[in-house]
Amino acid sequence: MDKIDSFWKWAEKELDTRRLSWYRIEKLSNLSNASIGKRARERLPPTKTTCQALAKAFKLPVEYVFRKAGFLPPQTISDDEASEILALFDNLSKADQERLLIIMHSFIEAREQRQKGGDATDVT
Repeated sequence: MDKIDSFWKWAEKELDTRRLSWYRIEKLSNLSNASIGKRARERLPPTKTTCQALAKAFKLPVEYVFRKAGFLPPQTISDDEASEILALFDNLSKADQERLLIIMHSFIEAREQRQKGGDATDVT
């Protein structure tokens, strides 16, 4: 099964779970009649607009649907890990959140320098 077919099978399963139709999703999203349903039936690649409409209808983060469609790379951590990170981050003061973001950016910059063969200090 290819990526496009896999995406539409997932979307159809979500439709069934939520007892929705393509028509209903199109109406909720103010899209033209049959635009999403036609893409699904013909197994055409989803568009970003399609993904946004599905995310809205399924009440899912748009990033999740973008990942399912292949617009974003797969998530490298589990949902539980992501939830824990967000919960911990939310418990920090605004100043500590800003400091943590600076630290995280510095880790990424150092890694990129190492990958380029630069002389960055190892921060791992």
